Amino acid sequence: MLMRKRLSFSYKQFENELKEGKSRIAVVENDSNILGFCKIGTDGKTGILEYLVILDQERGKGYGAVLMDWAMNTFRKLKVNEIDVKVVYGNEAIHLYEKYGFKEKSIIMSLHR
Repeated sequence: MLMRKRLSFSYKQFENELKEGKSRIAVVENDSNILGFCKIGTDGKTGILEYLVILDQERGKGYGAVLMDWAMNTFRKLKVNEIDVKVVYGNEAIHLYEKYGFKEKSIIMSLHR
């Protein structure tokens, strides 16, 4: 039950962000199947690449680059000059972000007991 409420809230928040223009989303499809998507947000000055997800079996086919091109062009149109993306250590997408000029800015460490 708790998970259902949490998902419902997340969906509603996501929907509101899209309606308010705080976020934008692009989807890569093939025969009505979603292969990946990208969600970006902005506070006016700073852009945030919030999600870039490609199905495992569809990786390496250029879909990530298509979505990155869309995100970068959208940020350019919005006149956003600073863009942040948070990447989990070991994520292979780091190489894609580096191709677009992103550089490592910080390292976040955690301890789980």
